[in-house]
Amino acid sequence: MDFPPWMQRALQARLDEVTVRIDHDPELSRVRGETDEAFEALFASQDVEQTPEYAEWENRYIVRKGIENERLSCRGCEMVFS
Repeated sequence: MDFPPWMQRALQARLDEVTVRIDHDPELSRVRGETDEAFEALFASQDVEQTPEYAEWENRYIVRKGIENERLSCRGCEMVFS
C-alpha cells in the first residue's frame, strides 16, 4: 500500500523528531559513552579481535543498538497509532 506524498512527509518528519529525541536520551547517552570508552581500549592491543576489550566493546555496542532500535520501534508504533 502506498501512502500519499503528504502522509509520507508527515511520517518522515515525525520519525526525524523522534530520532532527535532519542539522540538526547540520558540513558542512551550513558550507554554511548561506555561504548566509546570500550572502543578506545581496543587500540591498546595488537590483535584486537582476540582481546577481552573487543568482547566488551562488542557487547556494549550490541546493547546500544538494541536500545536504539527498541526506542525507534516503540516511538514509531506510537506515531502510527496515535
